[in-house]
This record gives sequence, structure tokens and C-alpha cells, in this order.
Amino acid sequence: MTEKTVKPSKIKQNFLDVAKTASDTGAIGIIIVGVFPLVHWLVNFHLFGASRSEYATMNPVTAISFILCGLVLLILKKDGKLLKTRMILNAAVIAAASLKIMTFASGWNMDLDHLVFMVKSDARAMSPNVAICFLLIGCSLLLKDEKGKRGLRPIVFLNLGVLLISFLAIVGRIYNILSLYQISNNPPMPLATAWSFIILSFSIICLKPEYEPLTTILSDTVGGVTARRLLPLAGFGPLIMGWIVFDAFRKGYMAMDGAMSVLVLGTTALFMGIIWWTAKHLRFLDDGTKYLMDILEKKAMIDGLTGLWNRGHFDHRLAVEMAIMKRKSRVFSCVIADVDHFKKINDSYGHIFGDEVLRVIGQTLTESCRQEDIVCRYGGEEFVIILPGTDEKGAIDLAERMRSSISKLNFTSDGSSVQVTCSFGVAQARNVNDSVVKLADMALYRAKNGGRNKVEVHVHTEKAA
Repeated sequence: MTEKTVKPSKIKQNFLDVAKTASDTGAIGIIIVGVFPLVHWLVNFHLFGASRSEYATMNPVTAISFILCGLVLLILKKDGKLLKTRMILNAAVIAAASLKIMTFASGWNMDLDHLVFMVKSDARAMSPNVAICFLLIGCSLLLKDEKGKRGLRPIVFLNLGVLLISFLAIVGRIYNILSLYQISNNPPMPLATAWSFIILSFSIICLKPEYEPLTTILSDTVGGVTARRLLPLAGFGPLIMGWIVFDAFRKGYMAMDGAMSVLVLGTTALFMGIIWWTAKHLRFLDDGTKYLMDILEKKAMIDGLTGLWNRGHFDHRLAVEMAIMKRKSRVFSCVIADVDHFKKINDSYGHIFGDEVLRVIGQTLTESCRQEDIVCRYGGEEFVIILPGTDEKGAIDLAERMRSSISKLNFTSDGSSVQVTCSFGVAQARNVNDSVVKLADMALYRAKNGGRNKVEVHVHTEKAA
């Protein structure tokens, strides 16, 4: 199955700029995050010394791995340059993480912490969930251009896994749930390390904003706008609410059953509010879309030169009137008007003058008709009018008034007066099998052959050719 991706052009340019800036800033920031703890370990500088165990100083191998990942991310921005350097740094991250995971799995105690930095305290050693995160990140950087199934690439879903592990560690720290940030009796993931992973993974995902899910989140579609509104609320709303409730429980402000009731009701109210807010936003978007669609639909049915309805709208309204006549036996008539000698007018006075003649005649026809009549430009110098509820006699009277009004129009070109006239053909639709336009056109043909500037009506006893 071919992977479907959204072209970068469908993402707002300012969002693309933000994503690129976030990727660069995150890479530099993660290098700085790794440098300072490494300086502490190398020169025994206690700027990051921890007074509380959960904010323990970052492990030196962890710090070096962060630095290497940041460097790889910056090199990736060079579009293929320093490929060997990138591969070596990437391989070092994967090797260090794999060795650490093997250490935890086999019980072998000769890992990099002991060999390189002589870390003797297990509390300061790299935790297994940290090693897993580095392995996932190293693999994602190695497979940055590989394609995955259903639009999700390895560089994305591997880093989403890192985000999940890190987020669980942060939640565990907030709620004091050890199992969320510590595996068995191994060292726990420090809070600073968890936040560093979130920054790094987000920076890597921002490296490719054209990949899912970022391409949807950053798009200017309804889905993109909705995602940008809801993801922060859905992600952090319950987390903050739970922290407040459990903190109140730990301090003795409420019992466990009361705390759980408040949490359930609060979360329910939060998501009901999110649903309402989303529905309200989508309604506004739908109203705007409907308004724009109505405008576009109307423009598609409007003749650009005269501002009258065009041939497409005429065909639609003719079908509607035919259906009404069949169902309710309501009569209607059709009038076709054709500007006499229009080609000669164009040739003699130019197309700009000819366009003005068509605009003025169209306006004159509209002013002569009722509001419910449909005046259309049929094509070229021809106009057609549908007259709902009007019989043959009424249509003839209207056509005579329109012919007279047009003949009295005063056109001038280079100071010379130009006489413009129209010929009219009239026909009443008498049954659904009649081609009323063809009948009116036959009457117009007789008006043209009969000297022009006159009205002819189709006699219903005639057979249409």
C-alpha cells in the first residue's frame, strides 16, 4: 500500500519555520544539557549537585549520549554532509545503550559506568529505561528516511515511544508512583533526564514536519486546528487535575473516596468542556465553510461580464420549472433575446465597446423583469429569460417592453451615436416533452429573418423541427 503524505505546501509556512527552529534549538539545548553534568563528573564541579535523590546528577554516559544525539541532529541539518561522522556518533549511542541493556539483562557489572567513569554507586548508574530510550532514539536517527506503514515512519513512532516512557516517568514523579519511572530494583530515571528526552524526541520529530503526525497537527485544515487546540488540554488537563487532587489527599484535606470522586467528576467535566469547545469551534468553521461554498457556488453560476446568471444556472432552473409544471401544472414561458448585428458592432467599434453593450442590455433586461424571473446570459450575444407563472401573452408583452427599452438606449463611440437593437423569440412551455428553448429559438430565427428588432412567438400548433 502506497504511503500517503501531505505536501509541505499544505503546512503553513510560519509553522514550518517554528518546527525548524524548534529542531535546531532542541539540538543545541540538549548538547548544553549534556555538557554541564559531564563537566561536573570530570572536574568534580558541584553546580548540579543534588540535595534530593529524585533530582540526582545526570549519569556521565547519559550526558555523553545526549551530546552525541544533539550533534547527530545538527549534522542531519547539513543535508548529507559529514555522513561518516554522523554514522559513527549514531553507532556510539546505539552501542552504549545496547551494552547497558545487555548489562541489565545478563547481570554483568562491567558496563561503561564502571569502565570509563568509575561510577560505583548504583544510584548514579544509567537506568534501564534511559538505555531503552537512547536505543530507540539512536535507531530513529539511523532510520530517519525509511518509510513505514500507514503513513507513520520509524523516526516518528520510535520517538513517540521515547516520549511515552519519559512522560510516564514524569507522571510517576508527580504522583510518587515508583513503578512508572523505575524498572525492578534498577536505578530510576531522573526527572531531569526524562525532560531532556522529551526535548530531544520532540526536536527529532520536528526535523521532519512533513511526516505524520506533525504534518496533520501543523496543517491549516480543520484537523490541524482541532489538534492544536485539544492536544495540550487533553494531555496536561487530567495530569494537573490529578496532581492537585492527590496532593490534597496526601495532605489530609480529603479522604481517598472523596479524592477519587473529585478526580472522576473533574475529569468528566474537563472532557465535556473540551467536547463542547471543539463542537463550537467546528460549528464556526462549518458556518464559514458553508458561507464560502455558497459564495463560490454563486460565482460559478454568474456570468463574469454582465453579472447575470450563466448557462449552468439556466439549465438548472429550467429543469426545476419543468418539474414544477409537471407536478403542479404551473405554466412558464421562455424568452430568447439576441443583439442584432453584434459582430458588426464588435468589428466597427471594438470589443470593449461590444462588452459594454452586453452589460447595459443585461441590466436593461433585468430592470424590465420581476424579481422571480430568471435572466441569464445564454452565450455570446444571446440572453434567455425564464418567466415562472407567465403565459404566452404575458411573455409577449414583456418582450415588447424590453425590445422598446433597448432600442431607446443611447450608446456613443468616439462622439458618434450608435443604435443597438435586439430581436426576441417567445415560447410557452405546454408539456414536459416540449423543448421550450428550441421553440423560443425557432421564433427568434423568424424574428431575425423578418427584419430584426421585433418579437416573434412560437405558435403552439407548429411542429418543432
